[in-house]
Parts: sequence; structure tokens; C-alpha cells
Amino acid sequence: MRHKVGKRKLNKPTDQRMALLKNQVQALFMHERVVTTEARAKEVRSLAEKLITRAKVDTVANRQMVERYIQKPPIPSESKEKFAKRKESNPFAVRKSVTVKKWREMP
Repeated sequence: MRHKVGKRKLNKPTDQRMALLKNQVQALFMHERVVTTEARAKEVRSLAEKLITRAKVDTVANRQMVERYIQKPPIPSESKEKFAKRKESNPFAVRKSVTVKKWREMP
């Protein structure tokens, strides 16, 4: 039984797994779509939803938390606001943004 078992390991060491998830979350916010495997998409979705929930309340700690995962060129504030508005109207907005494919089907 998998009671209280947290995240997926994705067959990667911790540093590689965190780098992969950070890059995919950043790509999701920049391009609003990610082509990835099903297991990775589920992890990206949970991480992105947590970041969007944090970004809705504008405090220094929340900004630092979001910037920890989104490090490259700053994402336009319009994009953050758009995701936050979509999250308010539809709590499952990120699920529609993540494209799920099997590994063999990817280009």
C-alpha cells in the first residue's frame, strides 16, 4: 500500500529530478503547454498549482518562492495574472494546459 507516500522519483537522482521539474514548470508558464510523459505531467501539474496558489497572494515570501522555481528571464506579470485569474474561475486550469503523452509517442 502507498499510504502517505509523497512524490514520484521519475528514475532520476534528486538534483536531476528537481532541475527537470523546474524547467518544465518554467516552460509551462512561458508557453502555456508542455509535452511530456504522464508521470512527469502529474508532478509538474501539482508543482504548478502550488506555485499559482502562492502567487495569488502578493507577499515577499511568496514572490521568492515563485522565483525559486522560475529563474530564467522574468515571466511577464500578465502571464502570472492570467494563470491566477484562470485558477480563480476554474481550479483545474493547469490540468488543461499540460499535454500528456506516452514516452514512445513523443516527437
